[in-house]
Amino acid sequence: MIQMVLKVEMIPIRIYVHKDDLNRLLYELGRLEALHLIDTHKTLKEYGGTVEFVEPSEELFRISPLISRVKSLLSALNVEVEEREASGLPLTESLPSLLDRVEKKVGNLEEEVTRIREDLAELEKRMAEGESLLEDAERLKGRLNRLAEEEGDELNELLSVLNALKAMKEAEGLAAKTRSVYIIDGWTTRARFEEVSECVKRCGGYPSEIPNVGERPPVVMRNPYPFNIFEPLVRALGLPGYGEIDPTAMFLITFPLLFGLAFGDLGHGMLLLIIALLLRYVSRRSKGEAGGIVGVILGSSTILLILSLSAMLFGFLYGEFFGSEEWFEVLTGLHEPPWFSPSKEPMKLFKYCIVVAILHISMGLILDLINKVSTRRFKDALTGPVVWLWLYWSGSYLVLTYGWDVFKLILEPTVVVPFLILPLTVMVVGRAFIHGGEGFGHSLESFIESMSHTISYVRILALNMIHGAFSKMLLPKDAVGVLPFVLGTLFLIMGIELLLSFLHVLRLHWVEWFTKFYSGTGIEYKPFTLKGRT
Repeated sequence: MIQMVLKVEMIPIRIYVHKDDLNRLLYELGRLEALHLIDTHKTLKEYGGTVEFVEPSEELFRISPLISRVKSLLSALNVEVEEREASGLPLTESLPSLLDRVEKKVGNLEEEVTRIREDLAELEKRMAEGESLLEDAERLKGRLNRLAEEEGDELNELLSVLNALKAMKEAEGLAAKTRSVYIIDGWTTRARFEEVSECVKRCGGYPSEIPNVGERPPVVMRNPYPFNIFEPLVRALGLPGYGEIDPTAMFLITFPLLFGLAFGDLGHGMLLLIIALLLRYVSRRSKGEAGGIVGVILGSSTILLILSLSAMLFGFLYGEFFGSEEWFEVLTGLHEPPWFSPSKEPMKLFKYCIVVAILHISMGLILDLINKVSTRRFKDALTGPVVWLWLYWSGSYLVLTYGWDVFKLILEPTVVVPFLILPLTVMVVGRAFIHGGEGFGHSLESFIESMSHTISYVRILALNMIHGAFSKMLLPKDAVGVLPFVLGTLFLIMGIELLLSFLHVLRLHWVEWFTKFYSGTGIEYKPFTLKGRT
């Protein structure tokens, strides 16, 4: 089920626990993974100077490098790092004693592995000089393999324990304390509030709701496949605030639609489909291990796959195959494009761009209206999106009805007053009443945005014209022109022109659309876990 409004109800909870029960409580909460921890120092005000900050412990500075050392050992032994839940965590053992024991074991293993690898490197050097030492080298490699078999499982178990201890110590650093009691604040969902409360009570703690936490609730984004495909593009501008609309699912319709209008070509869409499938294949083979820019490119394969289908659809409707109407006719047997040819009727695409702009921007204003009504900001809703929609739809009606003659209507009071002057006046007065002197500036900004943002969508026409012009320019007239056609198509069209279309469609969403309703100030719900994330 798609969650459009991010209002999974979050409950602020405060936990009091005796210092002797703290480790057990944190361990059980980490296993439960239902409490989003917040910095208690920011939320505690009523206790004044009786509450102390919890300073990072000395043990935490010992645990972090130990984790790196264990991972390096596993890598040296060619043992895969496993993500496990720490079982049998020695909560009763003194932490310094435990760390002493782990450091001793890890140190001994590091010395042995280093010695074996140094001896092996020396043997390989002598073998390269002609000595026959293959049997000795195999013996050393066998010793490394036996170490991996004997110690690999225990090292992974140690790693899970260290990760759990690190997470617990980091969580402890977010708490506050008196002489004998620790205070922990956090958020949990309404559905899991009782579960968290019972867990706290079992561990000797006392849970209670916080009436005024003073912190924004975290948000839970729930977008099942395939509606989450464009979620990375939404998250790039931050998460929607608590109670706001999550537009991720809408991207699945609006982004491909705008991209197809700009990059519509059946042949180029097929090429993009092949590229997307190849990236998808490589991504699956790499199992998500690629990082950096390579990881981003591989991770975008599904987005490119959807965009390729949109480019193919609009290319078919435009009647273009690699920019050629003749090739399209040979391929499909159609003598005319099913919809229209932008290269022959650019003004038709211009009108469609304006219509798409009006629909897209209006959708953003409607989403803003929903956001404000759902948070009971009725005055802001009335003087904001309601009046803005009145102004925007009035102006849009005039543009769609009169076209270029709309500028001649400026001197027609019977038209200008009800369609422009009246809604603009209501907006200025209403916002001035609520926001004071800033209201006039906001109203003027909204009026200018209505025009400038709508015009931005006309760049779709410009991109389409450039795309068509380059495509026709590259068409081969003889055998000599095949190579420039291939290279130009791959680098100019599928490289630069594709990127320009993608970035402009992204801009239309982030600037022209998101600025109407999206705050991007949300905090992601990250429940405390023993896997090291707090």
